[in-house]
Amino acid sequence: RGPKPLAVSALDYLPNGGLVCGGEFGWALWQPGPDGWAEVCGELNRPITAVAALNDRTIAVGTGNRLSATAGTFELWDTSANRKLQPYFQE
Repeated sequence: RGPKPLAVSALDYLPNGGLVCGGEFGWALWQPGPDGWAEVCGELNRPITAVAALNDRTIAVGTGNRLSATAGTFELWDTSANRKLQPYFQE
């Protein structure tokens, strides 16, 4: 038996071949390399409901909990610097 896999709620491919994946505990960006896929950056502290790749280094992330009436956010991230960009919206 191994660790329980995390639920995935959203994913998208970046134009450069990377994959951004969002789920129950956050999001992560994966890039293919000579030894397989490697996690490049991400944020693992809250549920993700949607992700979209805007270009090779910018992603849009929606956070929140689909099963409860909690406020969510819409965020833009620069994946090359692993930092949140403006604008930042919260319900």
